[in-house]
Amino acid sequence: MSLNPVKGGAPLEVVADLGHTTGLTIAGVTNGLYRMTVKPASFPRVTRFVLVQAHAGVKAHEIIFNLPLGKANRFPGVLSEKHSKDKAGPKRSTGIAVFVSYAHKDERFRRALDEHLAPLKGKRWVKVWHDREIIAGREFENVISEQLEKARLILLLVSPAFVSSAYCYGKEMKRALERHATKSAHVIPVILRPVAWQLTPLGKLLALPADGKPVTKWSNRDAAFLDVVRGIETALQKLA
Repeated sequence: MSLNPVKGGAPLEVVADLGHTTGLTIAGVTNGLYRMTVKPASFPRVTRFVLVQAHAGVKAHEIIFNLPLGKANRFPGVLSEKHSKDKAGPKRSTGIAVFVSYAHKDERFRRALDEHLAPLKGKRWVKVWHDREIIAGREFENVISEQLEKARLILLLVSPAFVSSAYCYGKEMKRALERHATKSAHVIPVILRPVAWQLTPLGKLLALPADGKPVTKWSNRDAAFLDVVRGIETALQKLA
């Protein structure tokens, strides 16, 4: 059997001694458009074979052919074709870098969110960083700046304390929004406590939980953080 590229891909010649095998799967074929021919004598017992091409962001492009070829060289007929997306989430060894900006008065909320992010961290979808990760002896401003620049996803935990913080609001948020504007990072405001955040530059962004309802206004805070995590998961799929 031969695969000759029409557009993209690389030539491929398949020679196999299949014995009594009636099916054949060929995986790892370079993505491209091919013209395929099969010599009946090459696969005397094969009635169908599967060609699998991997794409970026796609688990597999699977084409199943049937082979009622007769005696002459023939083009196999396509029996079915399936394009399956990879739903396993972002495939990264350490996960997408996530920076969490928050006021220390909201430490308990940051901890609660971190607990709810455990499933995403367990799947290696995210690597979450916040300033409690800074080790003693490091210059904290340099470390924060470095982590903020590395992050692909930036979570701003918004509250009255956050908005009134010269560092969170004046430095971290400002730089986060600059990166968001250039699409080098994605910013998500997470509204913890009631505050007029719509009057700030964050007002143009879609916030979590749903409809920007503050976490403290939910009757069940676990449900609120679950809603936040689901929104983060959606964003991660687009960032992958």
